[in-house]
Amino acid sequence: MFARSDIGMMFTNRPPTVMQRILSVSVNLSMRKTFQFTAVIEREGDGYVSSCPELDIASQGETVEIATENLKEVVELFFESASHQEIVERASWV
Repeated sequence: MFARSDIGMMFTNRPPTVMQRILSVSVNLSMRKTFQFTAVIEREGDGYVSSCPELDIASQGETVEIATENLKEVVELFFESASHQEIVERASWV
């Protein structure tokens, strides 16, 4: 279902404990398309929490890179396993 996923970085002017990255995920709904989502990474305790506000999905990891990779995997799993209705509700632009 997924051709490839790339992670680009976009740092914001927020405090150093919060950063944003662009998460690109190729999705095959009715035709293969690549969508870009925002990955917000925040320091929490000894690790990092990563979230995708467009889909209301979150993950975590010990480092920024691991938290970002885990979020990418969760987004991919969401598109693989969610019903069409769930996808439309969370990502009405699809």
